[in-house]
Amino acid sequence: MDAEVAIVGCGPAGGIAAKVLSEKGFSVLAIDRKKKIGYPIQCGEAISAAGLKNNGIKISSEWLKKKHKGGKIFVPNGKFFLSLVNFLSIDRAKFDQSLIKEAVDNGCKLFLRTNVSKVKKKNEIWLVRTNRGILKSKILIGADGSESNVAKQIGVLKHKEVIRAIQYKFRDLDFLDDGFLYMYLNEKFKNGYAWVFPRGDEFNVGVGGIGNIKLWLDKFCKKMGFKMEKRKSVGGGLLPKKIILESFEKSSALIVGDAAGLTNPLFGGGIHAALFSGRLAAETICKSLELGDLSRLKEYDRKIKNSSFTSPLLHKVSEIFYSLKNEEYNFIGEVFNGKNWKNVSYFNIFKKFLIKPKFFLKLIDFWTLKRGIELSERLV
Repeated sequence: MDAEVAIVGCGPAGGIAAKVLSEKGFSVLAIDRKKKIGYPIQCGEAISAAGLKNNGIKISSEWLKKKHKGGKIFVPNGKFFLSLVNFLSIDRAKFDQSLIKEAVDNGCKLFLRTNVSKVKKKNEIWLVRTNRGILKSKILIGADGSESNVAKQIGVLKHKEVIRAIQYKFRDLDFLDDGFLYMYLNEKFKNGYAWVFPRGDEFNVGVGGIGNIKLWLDKFCKKMGFKMEKRKSVGGGLLPKKIILESFEKSSALIVGDAAGLTNPLFGGGIHAALFSGRLAAETICKSLELGDLSRLKEYDRKIKNSSFTSPLLHKVSEIFYSLKNEEYNFIGEVFNGKNWKNVSYFNIFKKFLIKPKFFLKLIDFWTLKRGIELSERLV
């Protein structure tokens, strides 16, 4: 046997799992198909300060790009409402690398440029077939993203829907930076939105959704006055919209992060969920190995299912939110009108519905949205 734990994927979920396990002295293999951890970047690169604190990660100047006051969410008529979460823009590649470096410093063996073609359990040992031979471990962690082969091969994947995201990095944009992240809602971005994330010396500008998002992003950039000659790079990838697993643990294999569909379906953020699930998986494994009882790994499945990250409310709110038409988004803008959405009372919301009774049938959906946004803010 090569190690006690093999981890497929070295993003935030796999990285924090490798870090926690190696710190406890367990033997770990971290496997990734990339040439360099974190590249290409497939992320808006933002997380809340609470998301880091909740997972025991101290902010480092090595990967912190900018601190933000919160987010401004714009509707098509130009109005907006505020989400006063303490967002951080990070250098995602350096962040991922920092987690893996800590693991490697504690004895984790790192395999880059290593493609996993098959995983199979035989005689209580996981066999991980790669282009560099077969690696063996007692326990397996699938942290291989929304296109996870591990979840599929161990037989827990029941349903999968993904959306695409494309992002441009710009330098020196003539764009007002007042300390906020900017998100733009429009019915044409089916199941997604556009964003502008100021990051000090650069801007991340992207679109996520279903359809010709490259076309939408180019049109969005033109509308906002972003000049393509100032574009530094292009990135993107697939994001989970709705991934349903029969179980998050099976036969000593645990699925974490995007592979487990834990990305926030409302705002698309996945770093907090990845850190939470990777850390929880590692802590459960530590306890199981210390007690010599791998049946305790099932606790991971129970704890994930009982967590806010798998709340049915998140998917319900996402379905409501992204089914709205532009006139309904505009109505939301009128209701909150530049305010922190938390500071608008239910009574004042009700009065707005009385003024525009054609939206009255959406009142129950609106209450649901308000509850869902509150939950989502705790998970970004």
